[in-house]
Formats: sequence, structure tokens, C-alpha cells
Amino acid sequence: MDHYVNQQFMDNPSFPFRAFRAPVTTDYELHTHDFVEIIYVTEGQGIHLFQDQQFLIREGDIFIIHRHVPHGYKRLPGTPFTVNNIIFDPYYFEQELSHMAGVTAFIDFYYVEPFLREKTRNPSVMNIGKLDRMEALVILDRLVYEDTNREANYELMVRAHIMQLFIYLSRCHERSFKKPMTAASDENALIRNVCDFTRQHYAKPLSLQQLSTLCNLSQTAFTTKFKQHIGMTFIEFRNHIRLQEAKKLLETTSGKIMSIALEVGFEDLSFFNRMFKRQFGVTPSEYRTEYWRESS
Repeated sequence: MDHYVNQQFMDNPSFPFRAFRAPVTTDYELHTHDFVEIIYVTEGQGIHLFQDQQFLIREGDIFIIHRHVPHGYKRLPGTPFTVNNIIFDPYYFEQELSHMAGVTAFIDFYYVEPFLREKTRNPSVMNIGKLDRMEALVILDRLVYEDTNREANYELMVRAHIMQLFIYLSRCHERSFKKPMTAASDENALIRNVCDFTRQHYAKPLSLQQLSTLCNLSQTAFTTKFKQHIGMTFIEFRNHIRLQEAKKLLETTSGKIMSIALEVGFEDLSFFNRMFKRQFGVTPSEYRTEYWRESS
């Protein structure tokens, strides 16, 4: 399977971003890449290959392909098939993604839907209604223009339009009343999905309110069900995952304690130190010193 790196598609290493409209004129076998890809079908329809699945995509469909996830395309005979592609390195857009982390509909569209498409083999993607497609295309065309012409400070314009696109797609998702997490077959499956999703996105600022909303439950009902199945609250579970990951980083890297705390999702160093000592009996610095002493 082919794997594509940023440099093969992005010619500005200090701003790894591209936007273009591309008629799909040939089949594309399964491949992976180092960047995030937003795909919007602007014309016709085709077959999307996703891991070992195949499903039809049509005009108005828009979805996310995250880094290192296998996908590809197959054309349908005699059928036009054109897509708008936005590709970018998420590390260079961390600020924009962080701003959107408090928007539950964005979390649903950008993180939950791709996660469940991969985990549950559900090919569901968002289809933008006909009245919304014109506005979506206006934003996408602005991104294509900025990337193609690269006038002064185009990077700032791209960041502004990316935020505009994120907000607009969040609104479209909210209007669609889709809650992918609730497609689980039963309560056990729902809680398993929440746990697996949290393990994958533990460093994101996921709140109890957001997870409750994603599951279409009140905070009280979600907390009760989660604790019944897992034996701890969602916040306790999320922090447990974060602390386990911090412990690994303390063992394998020489990063500063503050940097590790931020990397795993703790913004308050004092709180991180307190939680780490509560779980492991020592502070992060004491743990690292003892671990390296025993390993040497």
C-alpha cells in the first residue's frame, strides 16, 4: 500500500496546506498519508474505498480522512466524479482545532464520525443539503483561490477560511440532527465506543457535557450509566488514560514535565502533579528519577 508524506503534495514546508478541485479520472488504490484530508463531492458519484470496505459517495457528501487511515476511489462507468480536497498537517492548525474543541457538533463531525466509520464499519457520512452546498462551495473556492494565488499573507487568509469552514460544517452537522455515537446496538456497545473514543482522543479537551450530548443523554444519565459499566466516572476514566500516557512519556522521553502535562491534556501543572501523585504515589519528577535509576 502506498503511503504519501507531506512533501509529495505540499510545496511550502512552513505551511503544509493545499486546496484544489480534482476530477477523479482514474481509480486510486488504497493508500495512506501523513496529513488530514477533507473530501467534498462536488459532482457526480463514485465508490469510496475505506480500509476493506466500499461504499457509494455522491454529490454533497463531505467527510474527514485522518492521518494513516487507508482509503481510495473507484469510478463508476460513464458517471462524472469530481471532489474538492483540503489537505493539511493538523499540527500546523492546532490553534484552530483547539478553538473548535468546545463545539460539540464539530467534535461529532471531525472526530466521532471518522472514529465510528473505522470502528463499527458504518459508512455513514454527512451529506450537505442543497441549500447549504452553495455556501460550502464559496468557502472551498476561497481556499482554492488563496492556495493557488498565494498573495501576501495568504496563510492568514487560509486560517480564517478554515475556521469559517469548520464552523459552517458544524452548523450543517447540527442541523442534520445526526448523533453517530447513538447508533450503537445497545448500552454496552455505546459505553465501549465512548471508552475507545476517549483512548484515541484523550488529549483533546473532551468534557462531560460534550460526551453526554454526543450520546444524546443528560449528564446525570450518562454519568450513572458510565459508572455502572466502568466503575468510575467519565472524568476519572479520562484522567486515568491521560496519566498512563504521561507515565509512558516520562519513561521514554526527556521532555519537561510541563510539556508532558500539556501533551496529554492537562493545562494546569499543579493539578497534573497532584493527580499523578494520587494515582502513582510519587510526583512526576520523582517517578522519572526512580525509573531511570532502576533502568540504568
